Amino acid sequence: MPAEDPIIPYDIISSKDPMCSSLWIFGYGSLIWKQNFEYSQKKIGYVNGYVRRFWQGCVNHRGVPDSPGRVATLVEDCQGTTWGIAFLLEGEAQISEALGLLNTRETVLGDYALHSLDFHPLDGGEQFTAYSYIAGPNNRHYLGPAPSGVIAKSIAEGNGRSGSNTEYLFKLADFMRDFLPHIEDDHLNELAQETKKIINGKES
Repeated sequence: MPAEDPIIPYDIISSKDPMCSSLWIFGYGSLIWKQNFEYSQKKIGYVNGYVRRFWQGCVNHRGVPDSPGRVATLVEDCQGTTWGIAFLLEGEAQISEALGLLNTRETVLGDYALHSLDFHPLDGGEQFTAYSYIAGPNNRHYLGPAPSGVIAKSIAEGNGRSGSNTEYLFKLADFMRDFLPHIEDDHLNELAQETKKIINGKES
């Protein structure tokens, strides 16, 4: 499903919007393990039509302006599937708190925009709409594709206010290995391997 025009987060929490009662947020990067907001339920699952790629530069959370880190975004691919976790927000308090925090974390600092996607739960339940933050190619921090060794070098060297870029990469790889061992994410796995080689080379 192609990305739609970005949704303004505070349009969703408007009292005139019927979606105010509940909504789902889909996380495919650090949101998987670091939410920092209250939610009512979570489901592991996937979205079709996208692949996860470490093509977004990060100059605050996992890097600095002179040495940007590399973090994940979704890239349209008609054959692609991206796995992650959807979090259910219920009531105005949860929705307002979460989207207020995420608007700063993802949009203001990260140049991500909110889009609606069709989410498919792992448990076999019916698909539903979830909202996710995607960094497109026209934003100021977008770095785009590069050889895996180049991306891995940026990740190995990246550090920001939220911690090391390697933590971001390895925790995401851990999630896929621990909860979805039957799913292959070649881009993620290759970056994890390349980054470990760089780190081990520095330590030897």
